[in-house]
This record gives sequence, structure tokens and C-alpha cells, in this order.
Amino acid sequence: VGDSITRVDGKQVNGANIVTAVKGGDVPGSKVSLQLTRPGRKRPVVVGLIREHAEILGRKIRLHDAILNLGRQGGADPALVASEQMDPATALLSDVLRLVKWIDRERLEAEMLLQSRVHESQEAIASAHEDVSKLVVAAAAALGGDKQGR
Repeated sequence: VGDSITRVDGKQVNGANIVTAVKGGDVPGSKVSLQLTRPGRKRPVVVGLIREHAEILGRKIRLHDAILNLGRQGGADPALVASEQMDPATALLSDVLRLVKWIDRERLEAEMLLQSRVHESQEAIASAHEDVSKLVVAAAAALGGDKQGR
């Protein structure tokens, strides 16, 4: 028996509600926190993840499966990936899988940076909107006050 997920975003979960809790609002890019119990460890482990769009996740799974199948056809043994007993074909398969993970991590970091910049831009626009609204109110008051003074 391996790790068990005991909490999702701080809420206790079980077999009946875990899938719904992990999916959350299924909002790509949203964060989810998993608390895991691990055999042999006294304290739980907390892992943070970022939700992926279901379509992208499906494509990743298909890509991973295609790479493994290609490796098998080339004589690689996926069971030996990351072990000390890799033959050249299995070592190549391991390198390709590592590169795919690296590319995905880079894409995710770029996407998070872009989301952060979009959020900052939205905040700047909202602030500018408030400033313009205040100027319009002040200008209207000044014009209204000027008319009353005449």
C-alpha cells in the first residue's frame, strides 16, 4: 500500500468524495493542496498541484503512451527506466521522457507567469478606471459649482 490522500485543500476526503474534491471547479491553472499519509512517516506530506485543462491532460497521457510504445518497439524496457540496468534503447526512452517533463514544466511556468501578468494588468486597469471615475466626478462637481457661482 502506498500514499493515501487524506485532505484536499484542507478538507478531509474519502473514497466517495475525493475525485470531486480534487477536480474542484476544474479551473485550469487553479491550485490544489493534497495532504498525503505515507507508510513509515509519522507526519503527513502536503503537496501543491496546479489543475490542468482536461483536454491538455488527455493529450499528455496519449503522448506519454505513444513514447512508451515507440520505446518498446525500439527494444526499450519501460520497467527499467531510471534503473541502473538500462540498455541504450531504454536510456534513450528515459531521456525522451525526461525532456517531455522538462518541456511541460517550462510551459507551465510560462503560463503561470503570463497569468500573473494578466492579473497585474487587470488590477492596473481597474485602478486607472477608479482614477478616471474620480476625475469625472471632480470635473462634474467643478463645472456644477462654476455654474452655481454665476
